[in-house]
Amino acid sequence: MKFTKETKVAALAIVSGTILYLGFNFLKGTDILSSTNTYEVTYPSIDGLTVSNPVMINGLNVGRVSTIQLDQDHGNRLLVRLEIDKAIKLGDSTVALLSNNGLLGTKAIKLHIGPNSVLYEDGATLRGEKEMGLADMVAAKATPVVEHLDSAIVKVNALLGAVPNDKLKTIIINLESASGDLKTIMAKNGENLEAFTGNLAQLSASLVQTEAELKPMIKQFSRFADSLNHLELKATVAKANQAMGNLNDITRKINAGEGTLGALITDKSMYTNLNKTLASFDSLAVDLKYNPHHYFAPLGKKPKKKK
Repeated sequence: MKFTKETKVAALAIVSGTILYLGFNFLKGTDILSSTNTYEVTYPSIDGLTVSNPVMINGLNVGRVSTIQLDQDHGNRLLVRLEIDKAIKLGDSTVALLSNNGLLGTKAIKLHIGPNSVLYEDGATLRGEKEMGLADMVAAKATPVVEHLDSAIVKVNALLGAVPNDKLKTIIINLESASGDLKTIMAKNGENLEAFTGNLAQLSASLVQTEAELKPMIKQFSRFADSLNHLELKATVAKANQAMGNLNDITRKINAGEGTLGALITDKSMYTNLNKTLASFDSLAVDLKYNPHHYFAPLGKKPKKKK
Protein backbone atom coordinates (compact mmCIF):
# COMPACT_ATOMS: atom_id res chain seq x y z
CA MET A 1 0.00 0.00 0.00
CA LYS A 2 1.43 3.28 -1.08
CA PHE A 3 0.81 6.61 0.64
CA THR A 4 0.45 9.75 -1.31
CA LYS A 5 2.51 12.80 -0.61
CA GLU A 6 -0.52 14.57 0.84
CA THR A 7 -1.06 11.75 3.34
CA LYS A 8 2.59 11.82 4.42
CA VAL A 9 2.52 15.59 4.87
CA ALA A 10 -0.71 15.40 6.94
CA ALA A 11 0.71 12.63 9.17
CA LEU A 12 3.93 14.60 9.65
CA ALA A 13 1.93 17.72 10.57
CA ILE A 14 -0.17 15.77 13.14
CA VAL A 15 2.92 14.20 14.73
CA SER A 16 4.74 17.56 14.81
CA GLY A 17 1.72 19.29 16.39
CA THR A 18 1.41 16.56 19.02
CA ILE A 19 5.10 16.79 19.88
CA LEU A 20 4.87 20.58 20.02
CA TYR A 21 1.84 20.45 22.32
CA LEU A 22 3.42 17.89 24.65
CA GLY A 23 6.72 19.78 24.73
CA PHE A 24 5.01 23.09 25.45
CA ASN A 25 3.03 21.60 28.32
CA PHE A 26 6.15 19.87 29.63
CA LEU A 27 8.01 23.20 29.67
CA LYS A 28 5.08 24.72 31.58
CA GLY A 29 5.39 21.97 34.21
CA THR A 30 2.33 19.94 33.17
CA ASP A 31 2.74 16.19 33.44
CA ILE A 32 0.50 14.79 30.71
CA LEU A 33 0.76 11.21 31.96
CA SER A 34 -0.33 11.95 35.52
CA SER A 35 -3.91 12.45 36.72
CA THR A 36 -4.73 15.56 38.73
CA ASN A 37 -7.65 17.26 40.45
CA THR A 38 -8.44 20.92 39.96
CA TYR A 39 -9.19 23.19 42.94
CA GLU A 40 -10.01 26.89 43.10
CA VAL A 41 -8.83 29.53 45.59
CA THR A 42 -9.29 33.31 45.61
CA TYR A 43 -6.91 36.03 46.86
CA PRO A 44 -7.31 39.81 47.12
CA SER A 45 -3.90 40.11 45.39
CA ILE A 46 -1.36 37.59 44.19
CA ASP A 47 1.86 39.69 44.51
CA GLY A 48 3.53 38.29 41.39
CA LEU A 49 2.10 34.75 41.34
CA THR A 50 2.13 33.39 37.79
CA VAL A 51 0.90 30.34 35.93
CA SER A 52 3.06 27.22 36.45
CA ASN A 53 4.24 28.34 39.90
CA PRO A 54 4.50 25.27 42.15
CA VAL A 55 2.03 23.98 44.72
CA MET A 56 3.94 22.38 47.62
CA ILE A 57 3.36 20.45 50.83
CA ASN A 58 6.27 20.64 53.28
CA GLY A 59 8.61 21.55 50.43
CA LEU A 60 7.42 18.72 48.14
CA ASN A 61 6.05 19.76 44.74
CA VAL A 62 2.56 18.20 44.38
CA GLY A 63 1.04 20.42 41.70
CA ARG A 64 1.08 23.72 39.88
CA VAL A 65 -0.93 26.88 39.20
CA SER A 66 -2.94 26.26 36.03
CA THR A 67 -4.83 29.54 35.48
CA ILE A 68 -5.31 32.96 37.07
CA GLN A 69 -8.43 35.01 36.38
CA LEU A 70 -9.70 38.40 37.54
CA ASP A 71 -13.12 38.08 39.19
CA GLN A 72 -14.71 41.52 38.65
CA ASP A 73 -18.03 40.37 40.08
CA HIS A 74 -16.46 39.93 43.53
CA GLY A 75 -14.39 43.05 44.12
CA ASN A 76 -11.67 42.30 41.55
CA ARG A 77 -10.41 39.33 43.50
CA LEU A 78 -8.04 36.91 41.79
CA LEU A 79 -9.36 33.41 41.05
CA VAL A 80 -6.52 30.90 40.98
CA ARG A 81 -6.95 27.32 39.80
CA LEU A 82 -4.60 24.65 41.10
CA GLU A 83 -3.85 21.28 39.52
CA ILE A 84 -2.91 18.88 42.33
CA ASP A 85 -2.08 15.19 42.25
CA LYS A 86 -5.13 12.98 42.90
CA ALA A 87 -3.22 11.07 45.56
CA ILE A 88 -3.28 14.18 47.79
CA LYS A 89 -6.43 14.20 49.92
CA LEU A 90 -7.66 17.73 50.61
CA GLY A 91 -10.51 18.68 52.92
CA ASP A 92 -12.10 21.35 55.07
CA SER A 93 -8.90 21.91 57.10
CA THR A 94 -6.74 22.64 54.03
CA VAL A 95 -5.34 26.16 53.69
CA ALA A 96 -3.70 27.39 50.46
CA LEU A 97 -1.03 29.82 51.69
CA LEU A 98 0.39 32.26 49.13
CA SER A 99 4.03 32.67 50.16
CA ASN A 100 7.54 33.42 48.93
CA ASN A 101 9.59 30.63 47.39
CA GLY A 102 13.23 31.63 47.85
CA LEU A 103 15.20 34.85 48.13
CA LEU A 104 14.51 35.96 44.54
CA GLY A 105 10.88 36.79 45.28
CA THR A 106 9.26 33.95 43.32
CA LYS A 107 5.86 32.84 44.60
CA ALA A 108 4.40 29.46 45.45
CA ILE A 109 1.25 27.99 46.98
CA LYS A 110 1.97 26.08 50.20
CA LEU A 111 -0.75 23.72 51.36
CA HIS A 112 -1.30 23.29 55.11
CA ILE A 113 -3.33 20.14 55.73
CA GLY A 114 -4.75 19.23 59.15
CA PRO A 115 -7.24 16.59 60.29
CA ASN A 116 -10.06 16.66 57.75
CA SER A 117 -13.65 15.97 58.71
CA VAL A 118 -14.85 16.41 55.10
CA LEU A 119 -12.84 15.47 51.99
CA TYR A 120 -13.11 17.69 48.88
CA GLU A 121 -13.83 16.45 45.39
CA ASP A 122 -12.47 17.73 42.10
CA GLY A 123 -13.43 21.39 41.53
CA ALA A 124 -13.85 22.34 45.22
CA THR A 125 -12.83 25.74 46.59
CA LEU A 126 -9.99 25.94 49.12
CA ARG A 127 -9.51 28.55 51.83
CA GLY A 128 -6.79 30.99 50.79
CA GLU A 129 -4.44 33.04 52.99
CA LYS A 130 -1.35 35.14 52.40
CA GLU A 131 1.95 34.74 54.23
CA MET A 132 3.43 37.94 55.64
CA GLY A 133 6.48 38.98 53.63
CA LEU A 134 9.63 40.70 54.79
CA ALA A 135 8.31 44.14 53.90
CA ASP A 136 5.03 43.43 55.70
CA MET A 137 6.88 42.28 58.84
CA VAL A 138 9.09 45.38 58.80
CA ALA A 139 6.03 47.58 58.37
CA ALA A 140 4.20 45.79 61.20
CA LYS A 141 7.17 46.31 63.53
CA ALA A 142 7.80 49.90 62.43
CA THR A 143 4.19 51.09 62.69
CA PRO A 144 4.01 51.06 66.53
CA VAL A 145 7.42 52.76 66.74
CA VAL A 146 6.31 55.49 64.37
CA GLU A 147 3.09 55.96 66.32
CA HIS A 148 4.98 56.33 69.62
CA LEU A 149 7.45 58.70 67.97
CA ASP A 150 4.62 60.85 66.63
CA SER A 151 3.02 60.91 70.10
CA ALA A 152 6.33 61.93 71.70
CA ILE A 153 6.84 64.71 69.15
CA VAL A 154 3.32 65.99 69.77
CA LYS A 155 3.92 66.02 73.54
CA VAL A 156 7.26 67.84 73.14
CA ASN A 157 5.65 70.42 70.87
CA ALA A 158 2.85 70.90 73.38
CA LEU A 159 5.37 71.32 76.20
CA LEU A 160 7.44 73.80 74.25
CA GLY A 161 4.31 75.64 73.19
CA ALA A 162 3.26 76.03 76.83
CA VAL A 163 6.58 77.74 77.70
CA PRO A 164 6.75 81.44 76.76
CA ASN A 165 9.34 82.43 74.17
CA ASP A 166 11.17 84.70 76.62
CA LYS A 167 11.59 81.91 79.19
CA LEU A 168 12.66 79.47 76.47
CA LYS A 169 15.33 81.91 75.29
CA THR A 170 16.47 82.40 78.89
CA ILE A 171 16.77 78.63 79.37
CA ILE A 172 18.84 78.28 76.20
CA ILE A 173 21.11 81.19 77.25
CA ASN A 174 21.59 79.63 80.70
CA LEU A 175 22.48 76.29 79.13
CA GLU A 176 25.05 77.95 76.89
CA SER A 177 26.50 79.82 79.87
CA ALA A 178 26.70 76.63 81.95
CA SER A 179 28.42 74.85 79.09
CA GLY A 180 30.95 77.66 78.80
CA ASP A 181 31.61 77.67 82.56
CA LEU A 182 32.14 73.92 82.52
CA LYS A 183 34.59 74.26 79.66
CA THR A 184 36.51 76.97 81.56
CA ILE A 185 36.65 74.82 84.72
CA MET A 186 37.96 71.88 82.75
CA ALA A 187 40.63 74.07 81.12
CA LYS A 188 41.78 75.53 84.47
CA ASN A 189 41.90 72.17 86.24
CA GLY A 190 43.45 70.27 83.37
CA GLU A 191 46.87 70.25 85.01
CA ASN A 192 45.41 69.12 88.33
CA LEU A 193 43.54 66.31 86.62
CA GLU A 194 46.72 65.22 84.85
CA ALA A 195 48.65 65.29 88.16
CA PHE A 196 45.89 63.32 89.87
CA THR A 197 45.93 60.75 87.09
CA GLY A 198 49.72 60.48 87.36
CA ASN A 199 49.55 60.02 91.14
CA LEU A 200 46.89 57.39 90.72
CA ALA A 201 49.10 55.53 88.25
CA GLN A 202 52.08 55.73 90.68
CA LEU A 203 49.88 54.47 93.51
CA SER A 204 48.78 51.53 91.38
CA ALA A 205 52.41 50.72 90.54
CA SER A 206 53.38 50.94 94.23
CA LEU A 207 50.54 48.61 95.18
CA VAL A 208 51.67 46.12 92.57
CA GLN A 209 55.26 46.28 93.87
CA THR A 210 54.10 45.96 97.50
CA GLU A 211 52.03 42.93 96.58
CA ALA A 212 55.06 41.36 94.91
CA GLU A 213 57.16 41.97 98.05
CA LEU A 214 54.49 40.65 100.41
CA LYS A 215 54.02 37.37 98.60
CA PRO A 216 57.42 35.86 99.74
CA MET A 217 56.80 37.08 103.32
CA ILE A 218 53.36 35.49 103.38
CA LYS A 219 54.84 32.26 102.02
CA GLN A 220 57.56 32.25 104.74
CA PHE A 221 55.00 32.94 107.45
CA SER A 222 52.87 30.09 106.16
CA ARG A 223 55.88 27.77 106.29
CA PHE A 224 56.68 28.94 109.86
CA ALA A 225 53.09 28.28 110.96
CA ASP A 226 53.24 24.81 109.40
CA SER A 227 56.54 24.11 111.20
CA LEU A 228 55.07 25.31 114.54
CA ASN A 229 52.05 23.11 114.14
CA HIS A 230 54.34 20.22 113.25
CA LEU A 231 56.47 20.78 116.40
CA GLU A 232 53.42 20.96 118.68
CA LEU A 233 52.10 17.76 117.15
CA LYS A 234 55.47 16.08 117.70
CA ALA A 235 55.56 17.14 121.40
CA THR A 236 52.02 15.89 121.96
CA VAL A 237 52.77 12.57 120.32
CA ALA A 238 55.97 12.22 122.42
CA LYS A 239 54.06 12.86 125.65
CA ALA A 240 51.40 10.38 124.68
CA ASN A 241 54.04 7.76 123.90
CA GLN A 242 55.71 8.40 127.28
CA ALA A 243 52.39 8.01 129.13
CA MET A 244 51.70 4.78 127.29
CA GLY A 245 55.17 3.52 128.21
CA ASN A 246 54.63 4.29 131.90
CA LEU A 247 51.27 2.54 131.85
CA ASN A 248 52.80 -0.48 130.20
CA ASP A 249 55.59 -0.51 132.84
CA ILE A 250 53.04 -0.40 135.68
CA THR A 251 51.02 -3.19 134.11
CA ARG A 252 54.16 -5.29 133.65
CA LYS A 253 55.15 -4.85 137.35
CA ILE A 254 51.66 -5.77 138.52
CA ASN A 255 51.70 -8.88 136.38
CA ALA A 256 55.16 -9.73 137.73
CA GLY A 257 53.92 -9.47 141.33
CA GLU A 258 56.03 -6.48 142.22
CA GLY A 259 54.70 -4.07 144.82
CA THR A 260 51.70 -4.38 147.11
CA LEU A 261 49.15 -4.35 144.32
CA GLY A 262 51.13 -6.94 142.38
CA ALA A 263 51.49 -9.17 145.44
CA LEU A 264 47.79 -8.81 146.21
CA ILE A 265 46.90 -9.87 142.70
CA THR A 266 49.43 -12.67 142.22
CA ASP A 267 49.91 -14.04 145.81
CA LYS A 268 46.85 -15.99 147.02
CA SER A 269 48.15 -16.34 150.62
CA MET A 270 48.37 -12.62 151.03
CA TYR A 271 44.82 -12.36 149.74
CA THR A 272 43.69 -15.03 152.24
CA ASN A 273 45.51 -13.40 155.18
CA LEU A 274 44.06 -10.05 154.28
CA ASN A 275 40.56 -11.57 154.25
CA LYS A 276 41.17 -13.15 157.66
CA THR A 277 42.44 -9.86 159.08
CA LEU A 278 39.39 -8.07 157.78
CA ALA A 279 37.10 -10.76 159.30
CA SER A 280 38.81 -10.48 162.73
CA PHE A 281 38.58 -6.72 162.59
CA ASP A 282 34.89 -7.03 161.78
CA SER A 283 34.28 -9.35 164.78
CA LEU A 284 36.19 -6.98 167.05
CA ALA A 285 34.14 -4.06 165.86
CA VAL A 286 30.87 -5.94 166.47
CA ASP A 287 31.92 -7.01 169.98
CA LEU A 288 33.10 -3.47 170.79
CA LYS A 289 29.74 -2.15 169.72
CA TYR A 290 27.65 -4.47 171.87
CA ASN A 291 30.05 -4.99 174.90
CA PRO A 292 31.96 -1.76 175.36
CA HIS A 293 32.20 -2.28 179.13
CA HIS A 294 34.48 -5.24 178.50
CA TYR A 295 37.07 -2.88 177.08
CA PHE A 296 36.45 0.41 178.83
CA ALA A 297 35.94 0.84 182.67
CA PRO A 298 35.65 3.83 185.00
CA LEU A 299 38.78 5.24 186.56
CA GLY A 300 40.17 3.06 189.40
CA LYS A 301 38.09 0.05 188.44
CA LYS A 302 39.44 -2.85 186.59
CA PRO A 303 37.36 -4.20 183.76
CA LYS A 304 35.87 -7.59 184.08
CA LYS A 305 37.62 -10.34 182.41
CA LYS A 306 35.90 -11.46 179.30
CA LYS A 307 34.77 -15.00 179.37
